[in-house]
Amino acid sequence: MTLKNKNQKKANKPIADYEEIINLQDDKINILIMGTSGCGKSTLINALIEDDLAPTGVGRAVTDKMTVYQRDNLPFRMIDTMGYEFSYLRQLKTKSEIAKWTKDGIKEKNAEKLIHAIWYCIDGTVKRIDDKVLDYIKSVSKTWKNVPIMIVFTKSYSKTEIEENEKMFKKVYSQYRGKDNLNVKAICSVVAKAFPIDENTIVPARGLDELIEKTNELIPEAKRIEKEAVKELDLKFKSSMSNGVIIASSTAAAAIGAIPFAIPDATLLVPLQSYMLNNIARTYKLADENVSNEIVNTIIKVGATTMVAKQLLNALKAIPNVAASVLNAGVAGAITFAAGEICNVVFAKIYKGEIDMANTDWTAVITVMFNERVPKIIDVVTNDIKTKDINQLIKDLVEMFFPKDKEEKEEK
Repeated sequence: MTLKNKNQKKANKPIADYEEIINLQDDKINILIMGTSGCGKSTLINALIEDDLAPTGVGRAVTDKMTVYQRDNLPFRMIDTMGYEFSYLRQLKTKSEIAKWTKDGIKEKNAEKLIHAIWYCIDGTVKRIDDKVLDYIKSVSKTWKNVPIMIVFTKSYSKTEIEENEKMFKKVYSQYRGKDNLNVKAICSVVAKAFPIDENTIVPARGLDELIEKTNELIPEAKRIEKEAVKELDLKFKSSMSNGVIIASSTAAAAIGAIPFAIPDATLLVPLQSYMLNNIARTYKLADENVSNEIVNTIIKVGATTMVAKQLLNALKAIPNVAASVLNAGVAGAITFAAGEICNVVFAKIYKGEIDMANTDWTAVITVMFNERVPKIIDVVTNDIKTKDINQLIKDLVEMFFPKDKEEKEEK
């Protein structure tokens, strides 16, 4: 495989959906505002937009959906979220809502749903922050890797509170095991709305100008990081869509292989595999359709002419008491799965600019990829064929070649 180096020009540049999203945006960036219910998120938003549009409450959840707020002379939009709670189910609900929001933004090419930075609001009177809070911020921000984060202490009524809170956070953050994955860039303390301490003393609103100034300083970094984050998310969605096609096609291929047709199974498998591979190719939208077609045809040709099927059959025939229909089903499903997975990998590499399409010997590249995967496939098929459970075979292949994110496994 010929990999691109820094000095090479991209050949046959792919049509990248993420670029369409980047081009849609104006000068504003989007700030995701997070924090526990009652910490003052909505009051802060109202103060900044100089209106009472965001619902407010004392110590209770008043925001139940993602909502965008903005003002013409502010260089950023604010996205209000459901309150983070120290309830695991509430946390999952909030994270799910944020994930859906960003996914919809990519699909809809809606620049208002991108996330450039995060304000995490903490009630300055509560004086509570620990590893669990930082874990939660990290789990949300991992979707937008390296996004700048600002810690905002609300209700900071006294200088002593401000100093104690900021000192407390810095200490907890310095000792946090996952701080390398949290891009905390600033701490800011505010009073969003004048607050009466008693009938003779009122604490005026303060800190809002500093919050705006510090956010302005983050804009260049936020926009730079966003480009890579959007591209990575778009790639993730394309890969996920392709995986769904691969699984469905492999299952169908196994069913075809199990039927004792009088004509060669390949007559039916090739159209199925061709449909699968062309679906994957369309998902990635290469600018040069000739290259796209060449890759698809090469995968079909190599899959049919290499020793993959023969290696699989030889390995499986050694297993006693396995019907020919089960063997054929296992081989058909496995080969189709391998072809789809290889197609997904190749197009993803092209999409990321890792392959120089103009100088690649596709037959050589794809043959190597098949041969690299055959031993792993034989292991899975050999184990599962004993139970005659072809559906489990497909599931095990999926788990081996499409492993879930490590952090997602740990969360479950």
